[in-house]
Amino acid sequence: MKALVLASGSGSRLLPLTEKVPKCLLAVGSKSILQRQIELLDEVGIDEVIVTTGYLHHMVEEWLQDHPDIQRKVITVYNDRFAETNYIYSMWLAKDLLHGEYLIIHGDLIIEPALLMRLVDQDPGNYVLIDAESPPPDKDFKAMISNGKVMRIAVDVSGEGAFFCAPVYRLQPYALAHWMGSIGRYVGKGLVGCYAEDALNAVISEIDLQPLYYCDSICMEIDTIDDLQKARGLLE
Repeated sequence: MKALVLASGSGSRLLPLTEKVPKCLLAVGSKSILQRQIELLDEVGIDEVIVTTGYLHHMVEEWLQDHPDIQRKVITVYNDRFAETNYIYSMWLAKDLLHGEYLIIHGDLIIEPALLMRLVDQDPGNYVLIDAESPPPDKDFKAMISNGKVMRIAVDVSGEGAFFCAPVYRLQPYALAHWMGSIGRYVGKGLVGCYAEDALNAVISEIDLQPLYYCDSICMEIDTIDDLQKARGLLE
């Protein structure tokens, strides 16, 4: 199993902290978000990681050069259109590398080791993390669950069967191929400003995506300064 970390965004909601530092290199405790993610992936047995970069990408490359033990595990894919595209385009740029079983993780996510290990230890299948206990936040992804399957993932999902969805996926090769094929069709139509999950929804009925439920575990995206302060409080 390998991993794809999506870290090409500009982190505009974290200004002024991200004015001169990419979001993935912001410190949470004694380590950056990116270092935490890569070390955690290594801890659960994944030592081949693709990281998509964009905003201030040279700083990520320089940071990797300063951490050779981490650098040897990482391939970077640079999205030179980061300012005008979403991570759907970053995923498309990595298409030639995405073969086999993958974990896909947003590059601003802090996750508890035991939870990621649960995901890795599941029987082979396609999974996404779902918190069915917490109230679904307005700004984050929700998943519509029906008959034990994930039917749709989007920010605007609501109503009965809608739960908070943490963007951490484990996908078998055929499922990833379906998603990437859909992404290719979106990119071909110039639809590069939307979420990659929009392309996923177009084929989600074909890949048998299952919810992996969790509660009382640290699993959060760092989108705002409030999020960053909360994460630092949890981990410091």
